[in-house]
Amino acid sequence: MHCIFGLIDPQSKRVFHIGCTPDHEPEASKLNGLPAPVAARVNELKPAAPQLVILQSVETHPEAEWVKWSKRFRRDLLTSDWEDHEYLANAFSNPKRLRRVLGEEIASDADLQQKFHDFDRDHPEIFEELVRLAESFLSEGNGVPGIDTLVGLIRSETKCSIRNSHRAYYARKLLMDSPRLLGRIAIVPGVAADDLVLPDGRSWQEFVDEHWQELRFASPNGKDEEDQEWTY
Repeated sequence: MHCIFGLIDPQSKRVFHIGCTPDHEPEASKLNGLPAPVAARVNELKPAAPQLVILQSVETHPEAEWVKWSKRFRRDLLTSDWEDHEYLANAFSNPKRLRRVLGEEIASDADLQQKFHDFDRDHPEIFEELVRLAESFLSEGNGVPGIDTLVGLIRSETKCSIRNSHRAYYARKLLMDSPRLLGRIAIVPGVAADDLVLPDGRSWQEFVDEHWQELRFASPNGKDEEDQEWTY
């Protein structure tokens, strides 16, 4: 059990810190490890003490709940460390993405993955060209464009219809097949493609566990991936 708590300035009556602790009954005077700006404010208030309010008790996903409360009070907080977990913050503006981040199943996700596997099997040349393009940019000493740009180039060259929802799957498969590209292509978390399992049994989640320090994550825009076709 974790407690999400807020520290309130007794003078302004505003929340200046949102914290998370495994302590069931935290007390403001006994809190340790506060961020420097927060600890400084607590010292400024002496001999008074900040008011501590328990906002929520949670058994699972305390970090996600901490981000939720931090985003709610962001205008008054002394720190913005919650923004380092922006993918969680943005998930709260998208119900499907939030449910994925919290580990819940989305019925349509399995259909999206199956459509990707069917398309990938029927058009192996698309992935082959994707690998060739990315490796070409890398070997020439250039930065590797994002998956949107790479897929756009392939669309324009092949005149092939590629669903928008396939891009996230292609990005993950590309990194799993070409680890040299780790850190060069940003991944948006909290989408259906996080559940990707390749036909040979390799899973994206296992890949993340092994390479999480090398991965680069992009900030979601709050919208869900669209399952539509584009043709250039």
